[in-house]
Amino acid sequence: MDDMNQRELLFKENVLLKEINETNINGKPLSPFEKFILAYRFVTDRLYVEVNDGEDLSKSRSVISVLNGDKIVCAGFANLLSVILNRLDIPCTTECVVAYDKSKEAYGNHATCIVRLIDPKYNIDGIYYSDPTTDSAVKKNNSYGFTSFNSALVRFE
Repeated sequence: MDDMNQRELLFKENVLLKEINETNINGKPLSPFEKFILAYRFVTDRLYVEVNDGEDLSKSRSVISVLNGDKIVCAGFANLLSVILNRLDIPCTTECVVAYDKSKEAYGNHATCIVRLIDPKYNIDGIYYSDPTTDSAVKKNNSYGFTSFNSALVRFE
């Protein structure tokens, strides 16, 4: 990654982090869970788009390419969420898991996140599975928009 791309990435990250950190509710700073929700919404507001045949796969997976481009797949969603959460002091790792179809046959790999979230305000203290890809934007009537928080924080049982 050249210096210009690194500076662009840091600038975009810092703008987002400043926005999240300066957001408040009734004059009070956001709790860790509230910061997580804003970060998750930012990441999932993207439309899943794979690279074209012959295109560099990093265009849909690396954080800088995802922030500067229009392509993103599961690895890009997970990498972006992980970087943002870690910068917000919410521990998060990207994990690769085997994906199964409805008949329980393995058909490939899928990138997700493991989040350690502690927030006394909401009585949250646990390790969670988070899959921003499944909650990512969907295209409808030539526009796209947010879908849900169904896979935002799934507690390990």
